[in-house]
Amino acid sequence: MQNISVNKALIIGVVDGVPDLRYTQNNSAVLNMRVITTETYVKRDGQTMESKATHSVVVWGQKAESLKNLLQPNSRVLIEGRIRNRSYDDNTGQKKWVTEIEGQTAIALDAPVQQGAYAQPQQNYHHSVPPQQTAPQPQQAPQTAAPQYQPPQQQAAPPQPAPSTVTPEDDLPF
Repeated sequence: MQNISVNKALIIGVVDGVPDLRYTQNNSAVLNMRVITTETYVKRDGQTMESKATHSVVVWGQKAESLKNLLQPNSRVLIEGRIRNRSYDDNTGQKKWVTEIEGQTAIALDAPVQQGAYAQPQQNYHHSVPPQQTAPQPQQAPQTAAPQYQPPQQQAAPPQPAPSTVTPEDDLPF
């Protein structure tokens, strides 16, 4: 039997602070940001509790440059990628370890939809950002409704033959 391993992360949250776009010595774009996710649960005594987690996210290449133009503090974002651990030496020469999500798919959920682009209908997602901290929403042009999916109509069942009045003796094969 083969050893199976999976390293996959999927988060939907809000951007904490301003994403930082930089370029490597090879001129590759790298976008670093923090994404906050919130989990709500109910304790045994009925009290609703909220738990927040902050995730370090890194996105590379053209995706990084595109996201930088779409994201601002408190923007909603979907990140799908892998979890990686890496180390570096800080200014004092001490080794530091970092755990981050390397985003292979990154979608700005609050971004305006461009003509011809496919997008899911925008839903009113709720997240735990205090109202005084919410970023202004960009004005969107009115959108025409996409045609709704119509499932194929069910065909009527074929007519059933009328009950037979044949006696069991007439039903014998000989």
